[in-house]
Amino acid sequence: EELHGEVQQLIVGKAGALLDLEPTRWGMRVDGVDRDSPNRLEVGSTIVAINGISLIQADSSDSALDAVVDAFGSHFGNGAEIRVVSQEERLLSWSQVPKDADRFGDQLGLITEFCPKGLLLYGPQLALDLATAAA
Repeated sequence: EELHGEVQQLIVGKAGALLDLEPTRWGMRVDGVDRDSPNRLEVGSTIVAINGISLIQADSSDSALDAVVDAFGSHFGNGAEIRVVSQEERLLSWSQVPKDADRFGDQLGLITEFCPKGLLLYGPQLALDLATAAA
């Protein structure tokens, strides 16, 4: 599987990378960036590979999320090459929203938000494509 996204060098100083990261089946989602962080990552973007190793998993099981954390942790360090995909958004109209919409967060690692027009989904494009195909 070809990995898309922007390649960057991870900067890890004495205080660490100063990033708040959350494992998902797509990699490490950036949930926060300290204002003093030397890393210029957008909140919501996802690190899908580190040093050429894909972090993408087949599902969101505990063992899959552990595999993301282990792979990321074993390559984490100053100068590590990371591949980052930006957060996209997609709107499902009310007629497209399934009864089990919570699975988008649980199974696909998406952030969901109900709005007047339906359900907004936020995450990597690959995850959004799966969500819309399943809706």
